[in-house]
Amino acid sequence: MPDIDLSVMVQAFSARYSPSLAAFSERPEKVDVLTEDGDAVDLEALAAEFKQFGALHRGNSVQLPLHKPESAELTGEFVWFTEEDRRTIVEYHWSMVDRDDFQSVRQAGMTEIGWRLRFWTDAFDVPATPSYMPSGDTQEEESVLELVPEKLTADHWGEQRRDDFFTHLLDFVTAEKQRDRRDSIEKYHSFDQNAYQSREGGVHDAVPVYEDTGADPTRWHVTVPTEDDEEADPTYICAETNLWEGTEIMIDTPPWAQSPTGLPVLGEIADSGTRDLTFTISGDADDPKAATRSLRNIFDDDEFVIGLYPIFNALPYDRELDCISRVRDTPSKHAPVAGNSGVSFTPGRGLDTEFPDLNDSQRRAAYHGVCADDITLIHGPPGTGKTRTLVTLIKELVDRGHTVLACAHSNQATDNLLVGTSTPSDPEEGSLHEAAVEEQLTIARAGTGSTNRVVEQNYLGRHPKQADVVGATMSAAAEFDTNEFDVAIVDEASQASIPATFAPWLAANRMILAGDHKQLPPYASDEMRDRDLEVSLYEHLVHRYGQDAAQLLDTQYRMHEDIAAFPSKAFYDGQVKTVDRPNDPYTLWDLPPVTAHHVTGDETQRYGTSYANDAEAALIAHHVHDLRDRGTPCKHIGVITGYTGQIQTIRSKLDDLPVTTDKIEIDTVDSFQGGERTVILMSFVRSNDAGRSGFLSLPDVGPRRLNVALTRAKKRLVLIGNWDTLTEPEPARDDCSDVYADLRSWLIENDCFEEPPAKKH
Repeated sequence: MPDIDLSVMVQAFSARYSPSLAAFSERPEKVDVLTEDGDAVDLEALAAEFKQFGALHRGNSVQLPLHKPESAELTGEFVWFTEEDRRTIVEYHWSMVDRDDFQSVRQAGMTEIGWRLRFWTDAFDVPATPSYMPSGDTQEEESVLELVPEKLTADHWGEQRRDDFFTHLLDFVTAEKQRDRRDSIEKYHSFDQNAYQSREGGVHDAVPVYEDTGADPTRWHVTVPTEDDEEADPTYICAETNLWEGTEIMIDTPPWAQSPTGLPVLGEIADSGTRDLTFTISGDADDPKAATRSLRNIFDDDEFVIGLYPIFNALPYDRELDCISRVRDTPSKHAPVAGNSGVSFTPGRGLDTEFPDLNDSQRRAAYHGVCADDITLIHGPPGTGKTRTLVTLIKELVDRGHTVLACAHSNQATDNLLVGTSTPSDPEEGSLHEAAVEEQLTIARAGTGSTNRVVEQNYLGRHPKQADVVGATMSAAAEFDTNEFDVAIVDEASQASIPATFAPWLAANRMILAGDHKQLPPYASDEMRDRDLEVSLYEHLVHRYGQDAAQLLDTQYRMHEDIAAFPSKAFYDGQVKTVDRPNDPYTLWDLPPVTAHHVTGDETQRYGTSYANDAEAALIAHHVHDLRDRGTPCKHIGVITGYTGQIQTIRSKLDDLPVTTDKIEIDTVDSFQGGERTVILMSFVRSNDAGRSGFLSLPDVGPRRLNVALTRAKKRLVLIGNWDTLTEPEPARDDCSDVYADLRSWLIENDCFEEPPAKKH
């Protein structure tokens, strides 16, 4: 055909393909005039054109894609053209009697079948260019097929290397499980019982009911009393005490009583569906007979109560171990992960799709999400609209009839993907919640950990089978059947481990991972622990397929351009630009966007390996006082510190100020990942002549931690530290002091350093 490229049409049809034959509303009848000469459409010649495309073959048959009756737009329907020994026939579906039917090629060419195939021939001019063909008006339409590749490949892994990869994951999770269990037991013994219960949960005063010796092992039944003014809510047991079924517990007498022989002893919650709890003694107890005797004495005493305290919940680890094994044993799941099959796309799916509300880079990422056949990545640096892109993509997938699993590594991140900043009375514009309110889609929230009021009121009670979009943490996603969903969308994917991300991958046919491997990875948050870092599945795939596998969102909206300048240069090769804000200085008061101070106050060691710095805390307080005097609300101010030991030091300084500061959030860099404030004050803490910056300068995660710290502020960023310490190379190990040196040079070049206020007088 002169006006339609059949190869492009085939791609578009493959994207729209319906597994059914065409269902005509009535038996196809002869059309009076099909061609200018009144002849039938030559389906045999048309089939010869289509035979060159493998996607349309089935044995000795070929699909003939049907267009609409009066245009060349595709419907996803088709009829089969088949060559037999004695005749050539066309197969279609006759809906009046709900059966397949057949016609000769000559007959079919003179009926509605031929009428809906005529625009693929030279005999008819196309009345309007179909949506899958470039109109010449927009560059974006012309570039869609070139934009999305058909396949990305990686270096082949042998079977042994692949097996080693999964074995490593199994060993890693098993070791984490054993280590975290051991640490939890040690924590119980090192804490006062009241303090432990306040931090971890549990009850001091469970009332013994009876001992069930007929069970193996013996089951002990207790009940949790209610206060006179407290409603007996069964969810109190699990939600507020962490005494979930399957949780390992410490069985002990309450804080005011002396423990008898055999107690405390480890046990397990066997049933926690109501305020009546059932537990067993662990089989690995040091002296189970002594523990049993003591428990019987307690149960026989009408005046006694018993304490139950959560120690360890193995369920998340067991789920991850199960997911690793299932992916390892399923070729369609392990091949893209290992890289041996590559990852593929169907570019034709994006031909008739538009994303007018997205910028160019967001639109490119969304096209890859629509066209992905297995896994694709969206790289979202801070403030580039990653969640906005995902929400738009989810709406498009739902419009196409797909079911979507919306996941993140935490309950808060999952809820943010579903409802954003919505309140019960005011849906956030553009959010999935707003779309649900307007009945464009339906949402369900799986799991029990959400504390978001909008989610609780609207989505917790709905069954996942009744929703277009199901929100779940990755751990909760392990509850779904294999390929239960069409597509899994995983936000903050670079903060989740490979085993955790396997859960949504198993639950869906396709998966879209969105994250930023230039920010903190999984397991990087514990400053005290020396353990191997495990990369995310997102970063693993970047390593396997190359940086081009992740579609970069390149325009940031969060920060003033001065705040964004160094992170873009240092961490994103200068590719991230700031959105143009004409006539908007995007500053706070008359304050410069970036200010740095060099402070030489002494560091002090706190709480083992953590540190504090009184001089830096005092300077933080000075800036907070100034901001509050100017009228900056507390909720617009965030204080970040490198070390947990500095948090209370800063809080004490703020409490002494003659202004209200209690609503100002003070936390570590790791805890601020994903957050933002109008103003961010950063205290690096470390200050010593030896140039020791500790975990701040670790060569792998140090730059990522710095990136997070520098990209939380919107209009004002204040950096306080001893820059001699931060830029001095560590004496005995590799470090990232060069990154801090580059930052100091940038701050000097841009005249950002100011003398600390105390030295001006």
